[in-house]
Amino acid sequence: ILLLNVELSCLNSLPVCNERQYTTHGVCCNKCRPGYRILTHCTSSEHPESSCVPCDRNWYMDKWNGADYCKAMNMCNKSHEVIHKAASNDGTEDNVCKCEKSYHYTDTHEFCLQNADCPPGQGSKNGLCVVCVDGTYSDVTSNTKKCKKQPDCEATGMQVIKEGNSTTPTICGLAPAQPTDAPKTFTSASTDALPTTENVISSDRSTPVIATPAPQPGAITGSGDSVWETMRGMLGGVLIIILVPIGACVVCKLRKKKQHSRNIENGESKLLFE
Repeated sequence: ILLLNVELSCLNSLPVCNERQYTTHGVCCNKCRPGYRILTHCTSSEHPESSCVPCDRNWYMDKWNGADYCKAMNMCNKSHEVIHKAASNDGTEDNVCKCEKSYHYTDTHEFCLQNADCPPGQGSKNGLCVVCVDGTYSDVTSNTKKCKKQPDCEATGMQVIKEGNSTTPTICGLAPAQPTDAPKTFTSASTDALPTTENVISSDRSTPVIATPAPQPGAITGSGDSVWETMRGMLGGVLIIILVPIGACVVCKLRKKKQHSRNIENGESKLLFE
């Protein structure tokens, strides 16, 4: 009972410090901020300020602390190891290291090992080869490249021309054009098959239904192209009928004029001889 009372009295005598303080010799002293360490401790809770100094070069402290030392930086000087992210100059962080390209850390990060060469159908992950799962592929041998995602043809408005597999990519292409319906044409029909006003009457037998009259003999029927060809042929015939007489008249006049000129020349020749 006496020992328990002594222990309880000791616990009750310990000061209660806040999170930015530490205890030393029964006194709450202020911690040093990141990048600094303790040089001398405070001497009383009434004056809790500790004496702090910055960490030396290549040393750091990344948190509020009551330590009289800083931590040594990792210089990333293992075989095939390089600095991935350099520490800041204020001594608040460590260097971040990584292995060179084509190398990876062991499970314990003790040193770097060279990656395995992965054949087509496998990708590199943490220096080891893994089989490409469905929807991915690898078509090269590499010790650094991962499996790539297969192309999504539908997302680009195309269709699958050839499905890919773990070693080849899917080939996409444009969808073939859909065939269009052939243009409709109209042909002449017999007048006997077409209804007329004489034989088509409505159900109430009061108002006759006016039907489309049957085409007259010689009328032009058919598609737009055939009508145009017929009209062009008719216009050509009319032009020939008009131009042939005109051409004959012009030729006749030219002959008469030429004969008149010859007659005049002959007359002048007779006068000269006389």
